[in-house]
Amino acid sequence: MTSKSKNFKQSIRVFAVYLWGLGAIFYSYEFGLRTSMNAISQDMIHILDFNASEISIIASIFYWFYVLAQIPAGISVDKFGPRKVLIVTTFFCMAGAIVFTFSSHFLFFCIARALMGFAGGFAFVSTLKIASYWLPDRWFPLFAGLTQFMGYIGAALTGLPLVGLMKVYHWRTIFIFVTIIGVVLFLFNLFSSFESVAKKADEEERSTFSDTIVNMLRISKNPQVIFNGLYCTFVMGATAVFADLWGIDYLFTVKNIPVSIAASACSIVFIGVATLSPFWGFIASLLKSSKIPLVWSAILSVFTTILLL
Repeated sequence: MTSKSKNFKQSIRVFAVYLWGLGAIFYSYEFGLRTSMNAISQDMIHILDFNASEISIIASIFYWFYVLAQIPAGISVDKFGPRKVLIVTTFFCMAGAIVFTFSSHFLFFCIARALMGFAGGFAFVSTLKIASYWLPDRWFPLFAGLTQFMGYIGAALTGLPLVGLMKVYHWRTIFIFVTIIGVVLFLFNLFSSFESVAKKADEEERSTFSDTIVNMLRISKNPQVIFNGLYCTFVMGATAVFADLWGIDYLFTVKNIPVSIAASACSIVFIGVATLSPFWGFIASLLKSSKIPLVWSAILSVFTTILLL
């Protein structure tokens, strides 16, 4: 291998880690936006005179558009490369945050959450694509775990830390700073370094649209893939309903737990996922089986949920 080739590969890896960092921060950012309704819902009910149904609609729109984004996210990342996708999606997520911050009407809150949800749906896929394609295979488990860690840390910040800030500042003031973070993230993606390296890497990694469709059809015919998807839906869906949206309100109104403690409990859910994900991965590697940890984690989830209710 020539010295020039080695230098190019090293540049690719440096750029990949840099771009992975931007993607991971974006994933953390959109995850925080997604779960922020848990903390601010009561303020929106009291200050803006929304009812619980309207709050549920505003919150759920993020998820509907997040889900709708998954298929075009994979196709777009394959076709255009994660660098360009991150530029576009961070812009729309930033725009959604701006609209949300300065809205007072139900419709505009819905539009803002739709923008944030659809744009946020590209974050995880783009970040994993960077790690899987541009970094050595042996690094992928590490960076996949770090990506998950970053996402749930962003979610954890919308628990007790956000509730604590709301005791001092109005939620709109807090979201102005959140919006500024989105603007900075967009600008970093827009003016990222290593442009020539990024261009060449993007060109090298693109696959055709027909290849993507064929691969998707092939995967959809695999019953095990569908079963695994349903498993993730039920396990993570229950977590999302509680910790993302109604956990604080439920613990406060039904269990008579103070808001600060309820917020801490929801934060701990996300911290637990972030920190124990590598543990379950280690157990699966040790047992040389993913099935045993998945079964036991589901059993523990059922037990703890019944205990909570």
